[in-house]
Amino acid sequence: MIRLELTLPSNIKLLPLIGDMVETFITKARDELGNVDFEDLAFKINLAVTEAIANAIKHGNKEKEELPVKLLIELEKDVLKIEVTDCGEGFRLEKKEVDISKIPENQDSGRGLYIIKKLVDEVSYSYENGEYRFYMTKRL
Repeated sequence: MIRLELTLPSNIKLLPLIGDMVETFITKARDELGNVDFEDLAFKINLAVTEAIANAIKHGNKEKEELPVKLLIELEKDVLKIEVTDCGEGFRLEKKEVDISKIPENQDSGRGLYIIKKLVDEVSYSYENGEYRFYMTKRL
């Protein structure tokens, strides 16, 4: 198993750095991944993770920099598991189905969960001990 674990302040300016770290993680995991399109996988996981962390920072932690966002990525055999944790109250996934055709083109928010669901195979969440955990699974 290969694992990446980070704890970060809720600072939206860190998203490009986080994306770079995710892509590096995927690249370094080549020996474990086998016959996978690394560039495509790295792009998709980078986008899913940065969207999830942006949501955690903006909606979960309300951009309070002193509140942490945690990222855990684990690659085990042919499954990539991702967990993003924040200090927010969370939301119910089933109530967050988005009809993107109804989002105005000039609106720069509202598509994150939709994008994440298109990039990974499963999403789920839990709320325990004052932390909201958002899980993503990608089968390789």
